[in-house]
Amino acid sequence: MMKKSLAYGFIMILIVIASCGPKGGSDNDNKTDSTARDSSQVTKNDEPENFPEAARGFDKSYKGKLGDLKPIRANIRRYGDKLSGTYWLVADGKDIILDGTINDETFELNELDSAGNKIAVIKGQLSEKDSLLNGERVKGEEKMKFMLAAAAPMARSDWKLGHAEILDSAATGGCKIHVSYPKFIGLSDVKMQTRVNELIKVHFPIDEMEASLKNCDQPFQDDINYEVSYLRGDLISITKIHHLVKNGNPTHGESWGINLNFHTGKVYELQDFFRPDLIPALNKMLQKKVNESCGNTLTPEQMEKLELKPNNIEGFSLTDNKTFKKPTTNADGKKVVEEKITREGTVIFHLTDRLPKNLQISGYVKLYYHDIKKYVNPHSLLMHVITRYEKQMEKQKRELANN
Repeated sequence: MMKKSLAYGFIMILIVIASCGPKGGSDNDNKTDSTARDSSQVTKNDEPENFPEAARGFDKSYKGKLGDLKPIRANIRRYGDKLSGTYWLVADGKDIILDGTINDETFELNELDSAGNKIAVIKGQLSEKDSLLNGERVKGEEKMKFMLAAAAPMARSDWKLGHAEILDSAATGGCKIHVSYPKFIGLSDVKMQTRVNELIKVHFPIDEMEASLKNCDQPFQDDINYEVSYLRGDLISITKIHHLVKNGNPTHGESWGINLNFHTGKVYELQDFFRPDLIPALNKMLQKKVNESCGNTLTPEQMEKLELKPNNIEGFSLTDNKTFKKPTTNADGKKVVEEKITREGTVIFHLTDRLPKNLQISGYVKLYYHDIKKYVNPHSLLMHVITRYEKQMEKQKRELANN
């Protein structure tokens, strides 16, 4: 019997850099881990890159109608002449993929099914500084108006973040699973709350884990927490922590992530956070880091499997920067001020399930904001996260100087 319970509270995770080193990390990793160091002491690598300037772009949420009667929501991104995203009927909440181009303000979007086949075409115009999107959807002989306007922010509410739990075991009792995942409660938009909670659940294979109990040929205990590693503004980032025991022996579990805007119902893809034209360079850097952590032993085939596609959604997550206070002393040796110490946030890349079992621990790659900034899409929410951190550090420096 499945048992579900609901509890409230925020969950934050302790992030540890993992590699092939004998102590779970290289000497350099252990010295620069942001969980142990003040970010002001971290040496920043500002080597010049011959990267082109970023293209024009945006990432917006819209509300509108399909035809005269069907309310729809949409999340649309632009980078250069590329326009893509998703829309859904408010009545059913099922995402429909959009992929196309834009020339000046004229766009053409292909509506795709889950297999990537074109099922309809939407043509129209963007106007009012990208806040209006009006066109026509054509599917065979059927034509319908497709009208969108920039969505207003969700109304404020005293929402909470709780967690749902699943406890289940096989009839023999030899196989057990425990799953804990976040759940929003009290958002002012009830339909959006339902969508967001469902997106969190379906992007992790909870149903598959329950199904595994039916084939309990070897005893196992699977304890999985989907823990919140970033929660600020309208962004939640969730990192999977997996503790798997088979026949009494601990084994490495896969590492996954998800990044979701809980006000707009958008699950962020790699191309939302990072410049689409620099994703190949980003992959090359990640491949190099993983290979170096294992003594440059990966084969070309193994290196190729590490590549993240632009539409990847589970291969990355964020951790927030943390500020602490500690006593400091003046020239007379008296403790007079509490000095603020900030540990810089990170982007985690989850590549564990792309590696052989004995190397999976090396697929957990953590990079500071400043190390990853040169690849970040300037129109993205991630750039806003990094900019906020930089402003916080500047304010902190001014406060220390005034003291």
